[in-house]
Amino acid sequence: GGNEYAYLRFAGEVVKTVSFGLSDFEDNAFRGVDQLSLPPETFIEADDWNYDLYAFNGSPSVQMLLSQNIVSPDFTLGNVFSDVPMEEIETDLPRISREAVTDSGVRMDLAAYVQGETPAVLAAGDLVLTTVEGHLRTAVVKEPCVTSDEGILAFRPVAGYTAEYAKLYFDGKLGELFLATMKAGEHWYLTTSRLLRLPIPQAEKETIEALTRLCDDRTKALAAAEAAWREAKEEGVKMMVGK
Repeated sequence: GGNEYAYLRFAGEVVKTVSFGLSDFEDNAFRGVDQLSLPPETFIEADDWNYDLYAFNGSPSVQMLLSQNIVSPDFTLGNVFSDVPMEEIETDLPRISREAVTDSGVRMDLAAYVQGETPAVLAAGDLVLTTVEGHLRTAVVKEPCVTSDEGILAFRPVAGYTAEYAKLYFDGKLGELFLATMKAGEHWYLTTSRLLRLPIPQAEKETIEALTRLCDDRTKALAAAEAAWREAKEEGVKMMVGK
């Protein structure tokens, strides 16, 4: 529901530790998964008790990225993107569910027309992020649509960066390492507010434009290949049954 939950656990009789972890309430029961444990004196000496930093410190790979200034916790997705709010409106725009979000883009052929719900209005150029069967997917919106699916998180560029740039980041190795701090086992702990706090590499205008073209070209090719494969499967079935 967009709420963030984390916990600190103070435990141990002989060797006392402070553990940080992700948590939620499933079936009205508390569930927690430890991400990082440290001695109490280390916890007390901490300069910043931001739980994102505790999650990052629990990942050696993320620690390396931060120590080498490849990304900075001071420059985040929220510096260059905003969330797309839910709005109470009347519209005849097509409505998408998370199944329409694919690696190649948003499949508008899977969109539906449903009235009477509170949608988020997505504009061309927005980035949508969701999980389907445990796998995280991002896509760039190419035409206006709406969604009322709480499993779809939407972001809008506000400062020269593009959805294509963010997609390449999230789908690539750098973004995967940071996003992994929001997963425990098979469960994703994703919220718009927390994603907006994720560090993202800064880039010059020329680099952003080049990566935007790269993402656009390759996702178009991927979408065409996926469509051709769907057609091949349909034709194969017809030939197998003699039609």
